[in-house]
Amino acid sequence: MVAVLSDSQAAIRRAAHLKPAPGQRLATRINRRVWNLLAHSIATKIHWVPEHFRIHGNAQADRQANLARDASGSTVIKPQCNSAPNWARRISEGRSAAKVEWEADKCSKHFSHRLKGKAGTKRPIPMTSVKLLAARFYQLKSRHAPTGVYLKRFGHRDDYECWWCGGTVAQMREHLFRHCSRWKDQQKTLWRTVGQTTGWKVGRCRHMQISELFTIEECDQAVKDFLVATEVGIFPPKTRSGIEQAEGLEARGRRWRQRDYTILSFILSCHLCLSLTFHLTAGTKGSGGGAAPSSRLARRQRGYQGPGIL
Repeated sequence: MVAVLSDSQAAIRRAAHLKPAPGQRLATRINRRVWNLLAHSIATKIHWVPEHFRIHGNAQADRQANLARDASGSTVIKPQCNSAPNWARRISEGRSAAKVEWEADKCSKHFSHRLKGKAGTKRPIPMTSVKLLAARFYQLKSRHAPTGVYLKRFGHRDDYECWWCGGTVAQMREHLFRHCSRWKDQQKTLWRTVGQTTGWKVGRCRHMQISELFTIEECDQAVKDFLVATEVGIFPPKTRSGIEQAEGLEARGRRWRQRDYTILSFILSCHLCLSLTFHLTAGTKGSGGGAAPSSRLARRQRGYQGPGIL
């Protein structure tokens, strides 16, 4: 008889069945060995024993087990994916490893893509903002905002000049957050708030990169207030050609003339109704409420003098 002593109740319970679960491959191997011994009329019993700590011979037994393992050339057994939990765990581990590799590759090349704090941490201020405002925030952060340089790069504009200040400078994030004359007051408020939040001096804020501004979570509120007060990150207003402007003016003139005709027709209708009402009222008052004048004249001509007179 072979007696197996173990202080792990979980391992003993797992070896008692072959259902799909973690450790299924090891349980299969244990049962196969037990059946092989049973074929040679050798019984096997597994017993649970308390912890081996402070038991005489425990250290010697560990050394002998390690020597037997090294002599057989066996290593740590990697479980095969024979069950659904194993497949799910392997897929999850592969996805996590791919994510870490991608973040290490991308964030090491672009400063604006570096993660601050724990990977995958959500920024509370943009995440709780209005959807359009949050979209502008993340587009400016990832350099995908509709700026002049970005729109010209993809063929949506013929030039990259700033349409807010009308200058000839390329419209980039640096220009919109620092130098655009259209938003001078809002820019001063932004950098004053950033200095108060971070405790930096004016010179430090002046040389601060815009990509660094978006990586500091404490500055999210200042950036959000700046976007609310300005139109930075919004598509430019559509410019129309001279022909389109002339057609628009002509259409607006037609609408005005049509409205004038409608008002004039309404006034004439009201005047006609009032005139008819006045004439009808005047004719009723002149007749004294009796018969028409022509009927009275005809009665006088026939000699009619009223009822009761012969």
